[in-house]
Amino acid sequence: MAWLNISLELPEREASACVELLHEFGALSVSSVDAADTPVLEPLPGTNPLWERVRVCALFELAANLEGLSDLLSRELQREVILDITFLESRDWSQTWREYADSYRFGNRLWVVPTHWEKSENQEPEQGQALPFDGALLRLDPGLAFGTGNHATTFMCLAWLAKAELKETTVIDYGCGSGILALAAILLGAHKAFAIDYDDQALTATQYNATINKIENERLAVLGVDALRNYVQARDQFKVDIVLANILMNPLLTLSDQLVLFIRSGGSLVLSGILEAQITRVQHAYPAIRFESPVIKDGWACLVGTKTNE
Repeated sequence: MAWLNISLELPEREASACVELLHEFGALSVSSVDAADTPVLEPLPGTNPLWERVRVCALFELAANLEGLSDLLSRELQREVILDITFLESRDWSQTWREYADSYRFGNRLWVVPTHWEKSENQEPEQGQALPFDGALLRLDPGLAFGTGNHATTFMCLAWLAKAELKETTVIDYGCGSGILALAAILLGAHKAFAIDYDDQALTATQYNATINKIENERLAVLGVDALRNYVQARDQFKVDIVLANILMNPLLTLSDQLVLFIRSGGSLVLSGILEAQITRVQHAYPAIRFESPVIKDGWACLVGTKTNE
């Protein structure tokens, strides 16, 4: 089966009205994307800002009256609207990502590969990179809570884990998403990891990924924020060796006291999801942490430090 895919570029002030009109005209689906490479980062609570230029895309059945749609949009927006129209063939989109899935190596200790990858006789992942070591193999697919190691913030955290001495350590992955950092820590030798998130979908994805990687429940606790609070309250002097938080600057500032409280004296804090221009502000929010020089990748920063006091 095929569909008609229409798209048009609009200023932000017209985008919402256009989306409503497309739905009223019978669109099967409507989406909005950035048309001018101006990402929106950390919007204020209660706001849903769009980009200055928005590309609105919609799917219609082949029999749709697109001439009538063009007339409707032109009349309502009070200017001539020209639609970009293409055909979209039916595909199994749940599997299409496999064509583009990559494998990533971190040092000589960790590979992150798609779940469908099978080790060949030459021990080479699908993209042809050699696997000349007996390190940890973490299987992970894009899913409800995306996170497979390709984004700079996750990449830097995984690179740090691949170099760290994790044997018998306890780790918190705060804002775990897909659970990639908690799972990697366990596969690299951590005794136990706590994967924490506000989002139920993230917790579901983390538990699923743990199952795929055959990680025992005794070594991984997947908890919501309230469940973590109850867990800590039920134990005296709950401390871990490492806290990882790959989130964004605002929650890192809000959570600074809490994250530091989890860490034993001499333990490590790894923060990412920070833009390069935000480094100093984040560092100042953690006076009990002695930070190393920031690691920078693609405009993002990873901060690693040691807790100096109780």
